[in-house]
Amino acid sequence: MLALTVLAVAATACHPSENAQRSDLCGDLGHLRATIVFLSSPPDDASVGTIRADLDKLDSTFGAVSSSGTVPQTIVDRLVSEHEAYRAVIHGIGDDDRFSTLRAAAAAPAQGLADAFETVVTALGCDVAAAT
Repeated sequence: MLALTVLAVAATACHPSENAQRSDLCGDLGHLRATIVFLSSPPDDASVGTIRADLDKLDSTFGAVSSSGTVPQTIVDRLVSEHEAYRAVIHGIGDDDRFSTLRAAAAAPAQGLADAFETVVTALGCDVAAAT
């Protein structure tokens, strides 16, 4: 029995706890909140390149959320799907082009991404103060 306890403690020491992982993810998501707000309603003078760069900022954190196992797969799938849908709107458009010409086509994916982001924040139980 002692050997199993030692093994369990040793195994836990090698992997970050789920609470620590959630905390890290919440911190990362909190840092991205302004990016999500910007992407949900970019100003008229925003370039497609700016939008593309902001979507790129999300990649590593969304990847971490996806691989963490702390968020239900259906929620992760929606986040990834909305992120890809937004990217699809700007695919093939030049970085210097104005985003305002794509606003109508991007409205649904932009709102979907913002909603999916909030669902992830909620699923992780992020403290509102940490996620702003």
